[in-house]
Order: sequence, then structure tokens, then C-alpha cells
Amino acid sequence: RVSREGLVIGVDKVLMEPLENHHFVQGDIEKESTVRQVEEILCGRQASVVLADLAPRMSGSKMDDHIGSVALNRSALRWALKF
Repeated sequence: RVSREGLVIGVDKVLMEPLENHHFVQGDIEKESTVRQVEEILCGRQASVVLADLAPRMSGSKMDDHIGSVALNRSALRWALKF
């Protein structure tokens, strides 16, 4: 449950159905245009929580998939530090 002052923003590459009391940005977290859209919604506020449920496109190569997963986790960390 979100308080009256609370704000929920979802970001995904895949379009999702609208949710009540939720802002959705369709985009890639590694693109500056997506960052700007989230910044506009936040209006200078700082996030209390950044929750990431990220997964790379799986290639079948354990090494490549691991590298992709680590890269996405680093992106999530950058977001948490930024917002």
C-alpha cells in the first residue's frame, strides 16, 4: 500500500496494463531518455526504494548470460544511487 505522499514508478521495455496509483515508463534503464522520464515524474523527489527485477536476454552461453546479468545489476545500482 502506498501513502498519499507515495509514488510508484515502473519501468520496463515491455508495455504493461495500467495500474491504479502507478506511473509506467516504457523504456530501457540503460537509456538516458528513460532516466529523464523518471526524473520528470519524480519532480525532484528522492526515491525511498529502488527495486530491480532484471534479466538479460538469455543466449544459452553461461559466460555471456552471466556477463549480461552483472551488467544489468550494475545498471540497477546506478539507478539506486541516482534516485
